Amino acid sequence: MFEDVSVYNRRAQNAEQLPDMLNQAVRAAYAEKGPAVLVVSDDLFSTKIKREKEMTSPEYSVPHIRAAEEDLNEALELLEAAEKPVILAGKGAQGASGEVLAFSEKLKAPVIASLPAKGLIPDDHPNNLGQLGQLGTEPAEQAMKHADLVILAGTAYPYREYLPEQAQAIQIDIDPRVIGKYYPATVGAVGELGPALAWLTSKLGEQDPAFLEQYQEKRSAWHDKLRADIDKQTDVLQPQQVLGEVQRIMERDAVVSLDVGSITIWTAKYLQLTGQKLVLSSWLGTMGCGLPGAIAAKLAYPERQAIAIVGDGGFSMGMQDFVTAVKYKLPMIIVIFNNQKLQLIEDEQKMAGNKPTNVELANIDFAAFAIACGGEGYKVETRTELQDALLKAKASKQPVVIDAYVEDISAVL
Repeated sequence: MFEDVSVYNRRAQNAEQLPDMLNQAVRAAYAEKGPAVLVVSDDLFSTKIKREKEMTSPEYSVPHIRAAEEDLNEALELLEAAEKPVILAGKGAQGASGEVLAFSEKLKAPVIASLPAKGLIPDDHPNNLGQLGQLGTEPAEQAMKHADLVILAGTAYPYREYLPEQAQAIQIDIDPRVIGKYYPATVGAVGELGPALAWLTSKLGEQDPAFLEQYQEKRSAWHDKLRADIDKQTDVLQPQQVLGEVQRIMERDAVVSLDVGSITIWTAKYLQLTGQKLVLSSWLGTMGCGLPGAIAAKLAYPERQAIAIVGDGGFSMGMQDFVTAVKYKLPMIIVIFNNQKLQLIEDEQKMAGNKPTNVELANIDFAAFAIACGGEGYKVETRTELQDALLKAKASKQPVVIDAYVEDISAVL
């Protein structure tokens, strides 16, 4: 069951194996940055084994991989010749956002982020055009179409239809297996992203800012459009308005756990991350991940604000875990977008030319549910009610559910 989703998957057959296998599992999780699974029967942990000395060590050495200078020199030649370069930054930019921005500013190139990298590059930076793809922005899509050089920075972006047809490409990644995996790399540099970009930034000469300035103007117009969507007055709450109000109370170091569905598209488009950490299912697209993600965030970072952004479909898949948050006294804010349907499934059925079926959900009173579990719950139908509930939730020492009734609007715009 775990084989396809784990970096280590073993079963300890006897007590003698357990210390070594547990040690290996922890190391595999760190080294391969993924989940490690060790199956252990109940009796093994209580079984005594004889060892004269410990045969495992807590020592772990982090490898530092530097890209070959000849590869970086080839990349530098492409950068110097490019007139319309675009940087596509992925999750590999974690810990290197400063280097990405410095590189962007020196190269005079716009930055586009993959969805898993949202927040790594601040959304309020003037060079950041947002995400690419179905969950992306118009300026990002246009800039990528017109690029003559793409710098894939810590990403093996898989959606070829959103990448240029014939542009040259520089791909920098710590994993040699992904160089050219989805897009033909002209130059591949295997190494840590931060040092590679810092080297390139130090060697770059003055670049023409015309292409960047053109898309900074488009970015500004796009953000004006988003702000108008958020600020417009409507009788029924709309998803983007809820995200605008969440933005107001969201702390700069908050951890935002995002569920899967139409909620993913709305959040990618309207929520601006300027230092917050985003937790999402990404490649697996697992509905129901928002609440457990917020619980994990609060356990990992007790002093940071934890916010879950979920749809009613995703929340109802694992809502019983709210009791866990109450039991362990984990303050968090869970904002439910309640439209009594699986919105994204309906949108996809319509796009396929089919009549939507089996997308309606029962109208659960999630606020009453939260209170019954021992937490706090607020049902909101207006912007004023939402603002008041969010302020109370931010100040609360308990987990809080905000059941926001939103207008039935297609997320695929």
